[in-house]
Amino acid sequence: MKGMEIPENTPPEEKSDNSRRDFIKQFSSLVAGGALTAMPGAKALAYTSAEEVKSLERWGYTYESAINTTFQEGDSHTQIKTLQRILNNHAFTISWDGAGSQDNETAYYGSKTKNAISLFQEAHELNADGVAGENTREHINVLAFPENKDLSWYEHKSNTEDLGYSGDLPEPQIRNLQMISRPTRHAVEGGAGKLLRALRYKSITSAVERRYNLPKGIILAMIMKESSGGATILNGSDDGGVGLSHMQPSVAREFGLKTYKDNNELRDTDHGKELRNLCEGHSWDLKELMKYDDRFHPVKNLDAVGRMLAAGIDGPRIAGLGPFRTALCRYAGRYNYKQYWDSLQHYMNLAQDSDAINKVRDEFNENNSELTINRKKGDFKKYLDSFTLDNYNYDLAKYERLPSHHTKNSTKILESLDQFIKR
Repeated sequence: MKGMEIPENTPPEEKSDNSRRDFIKQFSSLVAGGALTAMPGAKALAYTSAEEVKSLERWGYTYESAINTTFQEGDSHTQIKTLQRILNNHAFTISWDGAGSQDNETAYYGSKTKNAISLFQEAHELNADGVAGENTREHINVLAFPENKDLSWYEHKSNTEDLGYSGDLPEPQIRNLQMISRPTRHAVEGGAGKLLRALRYKSITSAVERRYNLPKGIILAMIMKESSGGATILNGSDDGGVGLSHMQPSVAREFGLKTYKDNNELRDTDHGKELRNLCEGHSWDLKELMKYDDRFHPVKNLDAVGRMLAAGIDGPRIAGLGPFRTALCRYAGRYNYKQYWDSLQHYMNLAQDSDAINKVRDEFNENNSELTINRKKGDFKKYLDSFTLDNYNYDLAKYERLPSHHTKNSTKILESLDQFIKR
């Protein structure tokens, strides 16, 4: 990152990440509100400052408590704010602006919360009655508070999952769609088009980020940088890279993914051309393409990216680099990682910028007055909701129940990240 460095070479903390998370869950709201800056008897946790808590809340998936009460439309309760935050973080969006939107969650369970819960229930094949009852709460709490299992950095490479395509949920029938910006051979031009396309996969990126305790939005940003949010957009140079976040064949194989014809080269233009022919021969259908190459499976691809970052954070350091920069360097290459990190910062900020998202929403709605989704009138929110639901056909619900793997450095990175992200 030009002009600034992340202070990663810090001494090991005396307390575990679990202790830190327990403290943060109990006191984050008080610290953020200025009501609590210190705590008698909390000397061992004194390094968790108000600024670190705010950074962790901005870039991490932390919640004050599990949802333990049944809620329905018309209810008011402090836990409803936590419920809304969990839903917003995982692409079951309450609202894109105003009350209930990201960072504007409320304690009221209105019609928008009911609709988000109904979408969550449909995705998880529950009774879609819009009531946060016992079964629904159990699924939500699994999403928010997963079991954590320690892995060595090397085990991340081989920790692949058996994920496929269930087809249990109907694919969205979208008609008269007018996308923002058209894709070229290399990418989609402009941030608005990239943001729109990447947001379609937020339910997957948030699950991966939460699983490995990675900064919120970093994998979404990598999608914007790598594929512009197009799951079948290949590297423009046909060098063999493919996936929502492009992975070269040898890297994919290193992290346990199947590649077309078992290719294991770092760059291979013949392989790239074969992939393009494969895509054209199957009409760019992900369900067919993933039978030949795991990188076309959106959950497998992005989980491998998460595992690669986790292995880089916990694994052997590159000389002169801390854990986070080591991870980025191993992904982007030593000579590209600073420029790459600058790009990721831009896209991470864009994905959390409500004004930018609302501009995309307004442009999308203006251009799509004739849009229909499943034979009903569509709009920006309904379009993204349809992808959130379809992502669960790729065994996302199964993936959400897998143990999380938090690296030993991850919480410290999240706590310090707010100081070093360019705004």
